[in-house]
Amino acid sequence: MKLLDAAAACGLVGLLSWLLLLSLSPYTAPGRGALAALEGYSASENALHRDLLSARSGLLNNYDPLDADVDMMRRMLDNVKQASRLARDPASLRALEGHFRQQRESTERFKSENALVLNSLAYFALFSERISGGEKNLPVRQSVERLSTAMLQLNLQPSPSSEDAVRMRLLDLKILCRHVRCGRDAIGIQAHAGLLARLLPEIDMLIRGQVSVSATISTAPIRMRLLEREGQAEEAAIRYRLLLYLVSLALVAVLVRWGLRIRAGSAVLRRQIALEHALSQLSMHMLAAPPGTLKMVLERGLGEIALPVGATHAYLLMPDRNAVWTWPASQARSSYYFLATDLHLSPSEEGILRLSVRDLALESPLRKILMEAQLVSCLCILPMRGAPSRNILAFGFPFECKPWPVEEQAILRAALDGASLAFEHEELSRERLRLAAELSQARRVETVGAFASGIAHNFNNLLGAISGNVEIAAGRALDCETRHNLTQIEISAERGKQLVQGLLSFVRRRDHQYRLIALDALVAETARLAQAAIGTEVQLVVTAEAGGGSVMVDPSQLQQVILNLCQNAAQAIGRGRIEIRTGRRTLTTPCDLSDVSLCEGDYVTVEVADRGPGIDAETLQRVFEPFFTTKATGTGLGLSTARDVLVEAGGALELLSECGTGTKANVWLPCYKEDDAAAEVAAQSGRDLLGAGEAVLYVAPNDQERLLGEDLLAALGYEPVGYAGGKEIRSIIKQSPDRFDAVLVDDRVLGDEVIGALREIRQLRPHLPRLLAVGSSRAHRSEALALTGITKIVSRPLNPAELATALRSALTREVTA
Repeated sequence: MKLLDAAAACGLVGLLSWLLLLSLSPYTAPGRGALAALEGYSASENALHRDLLSARSGLLNNYDPLDADVDMMRRMLDNVKQASRLARDPASLRALEGHFRQQRESTERFKSENALVLNSLAYFALFSERISGGEKNLPVRQSVERLSTAMLQLNLQPSPSSEDAVRMRLLDLKILCRHVRCGRDAIGIQAHAGLLARLLPEIDMLIRGQVSVSATISTAPIRMRLLEREGQAEEAAIRYRLLLYLVSLALVAVLVRWGLRIRAGSAVLRRQIALEHALSQLSMHMLAAPPGTLKMVLERGLGEIALPVGATHAYLLMPDRNAVWTWPASQARSSYYFLATDLHLSPSEEGILRLSVRDLALESPLRKILMEAQLVSCLCILPMRGAPSRNILAFGFPFECKPWPVEEQAILRAALDGASLAFEHEELSRERLRLAAELSQARRVETVGAFASGIAHNFNNLLGAISGNVEIAAGRALDCETRHNLTQIEISAERGKQLVQGLLSFVRRRDHQYRLIALDALVAETARLAQAAIGTEVQLVVTAEAGGGSVMVDPSQLQQVILNLCQNAAQAIGRGRIEIRTGRRTLTTPCDLSDVSLCEGDYVTVEVADRGPGIDAETLQRVFEPFFTTKATGTGLGLSTARDVLVEAGGALELLSECGTGTKANVWLPCYKEDDAAAEVAAQSGRDLLGAGEAVLYVAPNDQERLLGEDLLAALGYEPVGYAGGKEIRSIIKQSPDRFDAVLVDDRVLGDEVIGALREIRQLRPHLPRLLAVGSSRAHRSEALALTGITKIVSRPLNPAELATALRSALTREVTA
């Protein structure tokens, strides 16, 4: 569209320029010049006639004005010739040229004849004066006087009668001179009088002819033709001016359209800027909002976003949280009805849905909501198809909502995503605070543990002395009451020993002996032990449904966990039946169990269920707290220790209970696959720990350590290749990268050279086992070691069993890879 508008504007500008040139009427100036030349020609002709009459009357002493008039007529004629091309009338031009030649020839003839007439008149006057003053012959003198009078009349007013009078007087003088002797003057006056009698009528007729043949007759066709052409040019110019006006209006319309589009675009840009500013402010406020104040910030932020959009109502719907926020806040009730209609808003590909009251059914609840809020349409920002979130951001308008630009849709979607992320951020903040509180509690418990471990032995000594003295006193006591009191003191001392022992067990660092075991077999064995411990009043029923599932745990710790759960259940029911069920579960999504998050994967479970009185909700929330107990003889460390054991093994402990229905404890542990179990069993099996002649590169700090390490590796069935210092390891690896099956490096030789060699080994053979022997108190550069890809870490000094297990496990995994 923009390209078409630009092309239209350029075309209209070009058309305007062309019409402007045409509207200037290029014929007008030459045509008017031609008309001016014709006027000049007529004026020159009139001047010529005036000068001819002046010359005839004797007012001109020379013929220069006549020559100037003829020359002006010639120049005007040349101008007319040039302009005659516009007139396109060659016949009229030829007639005008003939008229000029006639005028010029007549003028030349007038000049010659008029010169003769003036000369003759001069002599006629001279001779007439002489005869009148000196002629003695009266008849001759009278005849000359009569001839002079007739000649004067002919000169002043030429006419046929005056011509006849001059001829008669001249004839009378000639007849008289035949009879009487006339002088030379009389004869001369006769000659000049005859010449004047002939020339004066000719000059008069010549002047009359020039004056009568006017240029108006010759220039009239050309003038009419030029005027006609000028009229046509003016009419064309008027049409072009009209077209110019129309095209100007079209160009103005295009420019106005451009201006409106620019104005609309600037309005859209201002609205986008306002939206982006409101979104940034809302995001900043939501991120900076303290926990618990996000809802208030969000309600205010909805209004800040709705104002630039032009909406009068705004809704944020979160069905997953069963929550809704509105702006204005007074519309809360309507918003809950609006929330109920979100099932009718099916997500679109673009995630934008525009709804109008006139398009909704009469029974639609959304139509009712919009009508109650006096809204005409609404704009819904929906989750994209396939998105896990079901949050909706909606804006209500008192007018028909127009389609929104893609950029603003992205901004509104960012607002929806920002609100969702803000709630996730709030949840993470709360989780962080909870974890911080738990960390603080753990530190306090650690402090208590450190204190307990410090004084536990002293308390044990005190309790032992009390028990010993009580036993001696009980042997010497004679009456029953004293022996009973001493017995109670001994029981209390024994409970104190148990409490101290529980404290030490809780805070003591546990050394795990993890190995792969079959769950069903372990549970069956533990059930027999539990049955013997709790007596025959409680019956244990075991159902094995784990399907051969294996777990990687410390067997004694897992047995102790199951025993504790069975004892708790037996104490809860007194007598009855306890069900122990094993099974397998698969989690497709992460799951939270008693504040412990389990990842996706396969798990085996051990369920210990009883039908006792159950546990109330308030107590259930605190059962895993250390030292919390509801039993008079309990220490409050059993369930807490059991959960810690399972969490360290990658599992969780879930406790489900309701008052009056019983309690169910679920033990979750990761289930190992058969190939992983085979690898672990092979690594743990004593008969498979020895090597089969695999070449192991051993890098020691000195020759003594190298010899000891080589002897140990040889005893374990491997082919050792030892080097002291590690300076030659890079060249050895480059020469024969496939020579070795494993690499063992002492941490005391770690330097840039050795670390660089380990990196090259990782690049050349990614699956080659790389073992590091470290001391208990040595610090290392974890970032540098991470790039080397260390496979396993063994303790130093080298332990044969640990080293054999680590090498066999690493080599077995390499074969699997």
